[in-house]
Amino acid sequence: MLDEIDARQELEEKLREQINIDSLTGVYGRSYFLRLGDLELKRSRREGSSLFAVMIDIDLFKNINDTYGHPAGDAALKHFAAISKECLREIDVFGRLGGEEFALILAGADAQEAFEICERIRVSLEQAAVVTEAGLIELTASFGCAESNSKDKNIDSVLNRADKALYEAKSRGRNRVVMAGEISGGLLV
Repeated sequence: MLDEIDARQELEEKLREQINIDSLTGVYGRSYFLRLGDLELKRSRREGSSLFAVMIDIDLFKNINDTYGHPAGDAALKHFAAISKECLREIDVFGRLGGEEFALILAGADAQEAFEICERIRVSLEQAAVVTEAGLIELTASFGCAESNSKDKNIDSVLNRADKALYEAKSRGRNRVVMAGEISGGLLV
């Protein structure tokens, strides 16, 4: 009887993990990431600490799939996730939102530290080509980073500002980190 209970609990834990973890990259999936992000936002408010959200896109990812095939694209996604995990702090929340779009929650980081974490990932990715059956593929990524504020009802609002900063990074030529609030053509991002 106890063996059956242990086996059932182990199976339930494996199912929970499959639901919460992106099977390709091993990072949190979209819905679980957003739930954790909301919890981190509430915690940061309670503690009076800062929180940054980061939106990340692998640059020109469609070209990788179109040129080298989907297995190479999958290898690129796994490579990006592995490099990112190496650059993150233990407390950072990292997830895949879909396709080549990833996100971070950086609790307790100030603006300089948030920028440095993003920059560390960006440089590490740029310096380490991914090995695929189709050959070496060089990758870059664009980052948009935004700080939470008292008006944010949930993590989505912080991520929306980070997404606008991400699009600014892309419009500035990709392979860069843009912090929301930077001046761009006289407008605040």
